[in-house]
Amino acid sequence: MPTTHLVVDGSNIATEGRSLPSLQQLLDAVDAITKEFEHANVTVIVDATFGHRIDASERPAYEEKINKGEIITPPAGVIGRGDAFILEVADRAGAIVLSNDSFQEFHGTYEWLFTEGRLLGGKHVPGVGWIFLARSPVRGPTSRRAVSDAKRKRRGSKKAAAAAKPASKRPSSKAKAATPAKGKAAKAKAVKADEPAGRKRGGKEPEPYNEPLPFIEFVGAHPVGSIIEAEVEQFASHGAYVICDGTRCYISLKSISDPPPRSAREVLTIGETRQFVVKAIDTPRRGIDLVMPGMEGVEEESRAPAAVEEPAPAAVSESKAPAAVEITEPTEAPVPQELEPVGDAGERKLSVSQRRKLRAQQAAEAAAEAERPQEATVKKSPAKKSATKKKATAKKATAKKAAAKKVTAKKAATTKAAAKKGTAKKATAKKATAKKAATKKAAAKKSPAKKAATKKKAAAKKATAKKAPAKRASS
Repeated sequence: MPTTHLVVDGSNIATEGRSLPSLQQLLDAVDAITKEFEHANVTVIVDATFGHRIDASERPAYEEKINKGEIITPPAGVIGRGDAFILEVADRAGAIVLSNDSFQEFHGTYEWLFTEGRLLGGKHVPGVGWIFLARSPVRGPTSRRAVSDAKRKRRGSKKAAAAAKPASKRPSSKAKAATPAKGKAAKAKAVKADEPAGRKRGGKEPEPYNEPLPFIEFVGAHPVGSIIEAEVEQFASHGAYVICDGTRCYISLKSISDPPPRSAREVLTIGETRQFVVKAIDTPRRGIDLVMPGMEGVEEESRAPAAVEEPAPAAVSESKAPAAVEITEPTEAPVPQELEPVGDAGERKLSVSQRRKLRAQQAAEAAAEAERPQEATVKKSPAKKSATKKKATAKKATAKKAAAKKVTAKKAATTKAAAKKGTAKKATAKKATAKKAATKKAAAKKSPAKKAATKKKAAAKKATAKKAPAKRASS
């Protein structure tokens, strides 16, 4: 590990923990790293805009440091800005880089960044001071693109070098004709070498999608079922890749909408940030599968046959139910007992595979019924008529029973009324008898007096009659 030279990413260290850079913070960090590691040479590099972003009170000191050569800025118009200049200086001097940046766009060019001890990170802790520790660059989508571009450039340079060789060293046409098999085998090997790691044959493990540390942090923070916000990075033939917390995730077309879109471009846009739901985690390959909110349970249902629809409930009217379901004749093949639906509750008790079989069978029966000629429908009409007759007979029997019950109730009411009337008549007769008896008794008591009065009247009449002749004779 080199220990004689140190290159400081001044813009990064001066902005650590701040929104704008501070020259005093940068100078304190340089003094601390120099005392701790005692490097013989320290080079501080800042970008060209550093002097315009620091506080106005620090600009005179900054100009003084620039004039003395204690702080260096890259030439104007450098491709890659200050980062490219810092890494080139460190590469030529074999120096250690002090920065909290990962330099992802340069991972394919400066592979020594991943060498232990070549990259340091620094942070100021209040009450303690500056803490410097070795660190490893963080990989991400930008890093992967940079590595693949660097490999492609190296392959192109090798081909150009091979084409620029002298003609005397090239194999003759006879030699090429003599060894065609070897040339094809070498070409096949070159093609296999260019294929992505995930497509290699021979049972080799594919390259993981994410680095271990970002993957572990993502899994710990976002378990399956949690909602995340991710940025759409790249489209694929059957979905899209998104980035969340430095971790690359995948969402398939079936997980975007139902029915699935023809391409992820119809729903998503590169660079936009949207909400997704963590669907599954592939630990061996360090992959994360996502699904759009509200699509968690749709993918399983979409695997069922496309022509199958939800079975109608048991209480569906005859006009809406399929003809194959209405027929109850034994000529039709009945549904197996373990798959026969019993309303909504019975269907819930079936497993997913049983429901699929049941729906497929019902769809096949409906399709067969639709393809049959009208004669088959005519033949089945007696069965429908018989079913209608049975229903009518059942209704009539029910009506007769109700009428019989009504008649019985009326008879019982009449009987009760008659019984009440008979009791009333008996009571009246008893009262009349009692009155007659009382009248007879009263008559019996009055009869002697009446007789005496009658006798008196008769005697009086006789006496009067006797007196009348006597008066006539005296006269």
